[in-house]
Amino acid sequence: MPNESFLNLSEFNGREVEPLARELRDRVHRWVGIPTCVGIAPTKTLAKVTNFIAKERPQYRGVCDLRSSRVRAELLPTVPVEEVWGIGGASAAKLAKLGILTAAHLAALEPDDARALMTVTGGRTVYELRGISCMPLELIEPTRKGIAVTRSFGAPVTSWQPMREAIASYATRAAEKMRRYRVAAENISSSCTQIPSTTIRSMPTVLRPGSRKQPTTPGK
Repeated sequence: MPNESFLNLSEFNGREVEPLARELRDRVHRWVGIPTCVGIAPTKTLAKVTNFIAKERPQYRGVCDLRSSRVRAELLPTVPVEEVWGIGGASAAKLAKLGILTAAHLAALEPDDARALMTVTGGRTVYELRGISCMPLELIEPTRKGIAVTRSFGAPVTSWQPMREAIASYATRAAEKMRRYRVAAENISSSCTQIPSTTIRSMPTVLRPGSRKQPTTPGK
């Protein structure tokens, strides 16, 4: 399940937002017992950065507000670039070679250069760090068109029994995911690949779509 939520607070008076954020945080802690942090910002990427700041720095008491460009100019230089949403290890390494080490450095990068380095996502990230929203909120999560559970064996499998057990286990996990996302399957595909590469594939059709926990295991 997702461990975060994005809320559109544009209809609230600006002065009401931070008290509301603190009330939300306190209520989650009272009702669920889980400590949370809240980041307030004009874009989703900045909200994630702000949440990181709120989490890492006790002086914010779990709530940080980056709506002000002045505050962003003060705090973005203190955030490592790898903490920016969507910047993985490979992208961070590319950026480091160019001296781009912080969120502020990345925000100052030309969007076209960011796209060349990190595809179109990089350009969007630069705009988002500048306070220009490029990723609207999804009020309803899109229906998933497919769910996969894949794993590698730690050692060669030479008999059918451990293969049956593994496929049954993965099918069960796939069914759990389907129930979590409230979807049903019309087709189920299972495949096994060995090295050197040979793939065995089975793709039965489910006559009545569902997500029951009891999987059908293949025979020989």
